[in-house]
Amino acid sequence: MLAARELGKSLVAIGAAPSEIHRAAAELMEKAGFHTGDGDRGSFGFFHGLGHGVGLDIHEAPRLSPRNPVPLRGGEVVTVEPGLYYPEWGGIRLEDLVWLSPEGGAYCLTELEDFLEL
Repeated sequence: MLAARELGKSLVAIGAAPSEIHRAAAELMEKAGFHTGDGDRGSFGFFHGLGHGVGLDIHEAPRLSPRNPVPLRGGEVVTVEPGLYYPEWGGIRLEDLVWLSPEGGAYCLTELEDFLEL
C-alpha cells in the first residue's frame, strides 16, 4: 500500500494521464500479490479508482481512474488513495493530497509521518 501510494504520488504531473497513474499503482499491487477480482461475496482487492480531484466538492474531476485519459493540468488538486479490500480481513486505504502548481511542480499537501497500528 505504501509503495503504491508513493508511486502514484511520484507520477502525478502536469500532462500525465490519470489512467496511466492508476494502471501503474494497480500493477504494483497485483505484482505484490494483492489480487483484484469478483467473488461470491462481491469485488475484492483494488476495485476502485486511485483518486479524484478536490476543489469546491470533495469528490470531483479529474478522476484517477482506468477510464480517464484526459491529462492533468496545473492548478488541480488530486487525491492519491490506493485501497485494498478483502472479505476475509477487511480493508485499508491511504490518502494523500497532491497540488499541481501552474508552474509545473507537484507538491504533497499531506506529507506526514505514517503511523499504522493493528
